[in-house]
Amino acid sequence: MHTPLLLCADPLRPTKADPHFAAEAHAARSLSAVTALIDHDRLLAGEYRRAHELPGWYSVFADRTPASVWADGVPDVRPLRPGSGSSRTT
Repeated sequence: MHTPLLLCADPLRPTKADPHFAAEAHAARSLSAVTALIDHDRLLAGEYRRAHELPGWYSVFADRTPASVWADGVPDVRPLRPGSGSSRTT
């Protein structure tokens, strides 16, 4: 599976890469890389968490990204004291 290259979309032509990223888009496509466009303006207009954080965008790319899980909130994680870690023997 190839990792797609995400590029900002042109605000005036949303199906094209922003001209600032035209060289990158051209190079990726010339190598037969998969590219995808993101709407930078929408991202900045309150959609940041949905677009930036995994739970917000995962359903859009679920068939193109590894299976993922996440938890609501912060897990109860306690640092290990020196010498309290597990050891493996082979």
